[in-house]
Amino acid sequence: MTLELRRYENRKLYDPASSTYVSLADVRDAIAGGEDVCVLEHADGRDVTVEVLGGVIVSLCRTERMTAPVERLHLLIRGWHKNLADQALRAGRHVKRLLHPPGAAPHAQPAGDESTAELRDRVHTLEQRLAHLEALSHGGASTPAKGSDPA
Repeated sequence: MTLELRRYENRKLYDPASSTYVSLADVRDAIAGGEDVCVLEHADGRDVTVEVLGGVIVSLCRTERMTAPVERLHLLIRGWHKNLADQALRAGRHVKRLLHPPGAAPHAQPAGDESTAELRDRVHTLEQRLAHLEALSHGGASTPAKGSDPA
């Protein structure tokens, strides 16, 4: 079963099913009891579950002197980073296919066209970032080229 909560501007969590406000401790107890939790921002419906669950972890570490296994936290962060890098890699490949379709003749740059030059610079920067992300997703450390901005 999933506990569906709403978060209001004042950061309070509200359970519409029971018409009560709930604390992070209540969220923790629900999860410990086997429930999944979904938290939506009341104003716009945006899913803020990850933020609230992060707050539960921080609260546990502070109030109950709980020490999370550091190795698991490292794995969580690495997995999250890898997932983001993989998503960026797929998006970058799609952009490359759009910009350079297979078999398409290269386009000549018109002389004095500043907007085309700016776009080419942006594409070059994106390609450098993509190469950096590809290296990260394959577990290697990548050193960006001098003068590049991989972030």
